[in-house]
Amino acid sequence: MQALNEFTPLCKVSEVPKNGIKAFRINGRHYVVVEHAGKYECLDGLCPHAQGLLAFGQVFKNYLYCSYHQAVFDLDSGKPLPGSPTDQALKKYEAKVVGDTIYAKIPR
Repeated sequence: MQALNEFTPLCKVSEVPKNGIKAFRINGRHYVVVEHAGKYECLDGLCPHAQGLLAFGQVFKNYLYCSYHQAVFDLDSGKPLPGSPTDQALKKYEAKVVGDTIYAKIPR
């Protein structure tokens, strides 16, 4: 297991709505933490299609929808679904919950 000092604390579990999104800006970069099916994922916070803020997106089942141009991303892989206006995947960052805090391994 990796040392916790390689991870950045993001928020408390209670701050991320069920099937929802919590946005962050750290060192000038946008990130989102998404809750789905009891899991937490940390991803880039800008859609690769047109740099829309994913903080305004929606989570449904295992997918993250960008509200700007309806790009849809699989939360397990970060890859866009066929028919999305982009073929670029969202970058995912290793995330874990320790106690009641969500941490992610993001660039420092």
